[in-house]
Amino acid sequence: MTTRNDIFNYLKKQYNSSPEFLWRKYPNYAVFKHDSGKWFAAVMNVTPKFLNLSEEKDVDIIDLKIDPELGSILKQKDGYYPGYHMNKENWIAILLNADTDFDELKKLINDSYLATDK
Repeated sequence: MTTRNDIFNYLKKQYNSSPEFLWRKYPNYAVFKHDSGKWFAAVMNVTPKFLNLSEEKDVDIIDLKIDPELGSILKQKDGYYPGYHMNKENWIAILLNADTDFDELKKLINDSYLATDK
């Protein structure tokens, strides 16, 4: 199962990036930024109804910047959704659960990092 801690550890190791918790109202929302301040990832716990899921407890997602063409393909798959509280065309939300392919997720994180490093 891919967890938020797996992502936190990967981002620390790969980019020396630590989570920033910016909102008192949402203490579990973690943002990862470049030195310039641009976001490249956000890990959040959200109400399942926002993703049209039937779970009762909040679920963890990661928002990543993505090429719109790739995003439209990925959103056809289970576990991929339009960006949560982000531009729905340029960002994608990925459900973090037992079905999440961590190797694929790392590639998408890296793509988001590069796409936002301008």
